Amino acid sequence: MTDMGPLHFCLGIQVFQDPTTKSITLSQRSYIHSILFKYHVDACNGIDTPLPVALKHITPKTHEKTPSYPYTNVLDSIQYLVSCTRLYICFTTNFLSRHMHNPSSLHVMYLKQLLRYLKRTNDLSLTYKYNPSNFFLFVYLTLIGEVILALGNQHQATYFYLLLNSLMAK
Repeated sequence: MTDMGPLHFCLGIQVFQDPTTKSITLSQRSYIHSILFKYHVDACNGIDTPLPVALKHITPKTHEKTPSYPYTNVLDSIQYLVSCTRLYICFTTNFLSRHMHNPSSLHVMYLKQLLRYLKRTNDLSLTYKYNPSNFFLFVYLTLIGEVILALGNQHQATYFYLLLNSLMAK
């Protein structure tokens, strides 16, 4: 194993580390651009909301013809954004995923609106800043139920350890 220096790019996520402010910023700008380019939405105008304010809940009938649009592929690509840096579009992707196997033309329109929203918010990123007054706790659960705690306030970590062990004992 060799040290290659600070992390700059990993799995479609660009990482910016600022030692002066003790912050780490995660951005998926290039990944969003590749999604927009792949599905030919890169030249569109961006919009301010991922979904319309008044949603229409339509369940397509089984005999209705499904539009020929790579609905599932686009949603799969967007799911990766949700799991990494775009947590706030979770409701939108969940709503659109409900109709993944039989999307109507309205759902395709909603999906294209989400892509246009991603075009508009392409420059947003997720920043983690170090704050010594905040409590950070990392929990690792092993297969046999042991709890290993690290990097936390000792008093709160002990309480959390006891709470977890009492819950697992039941």
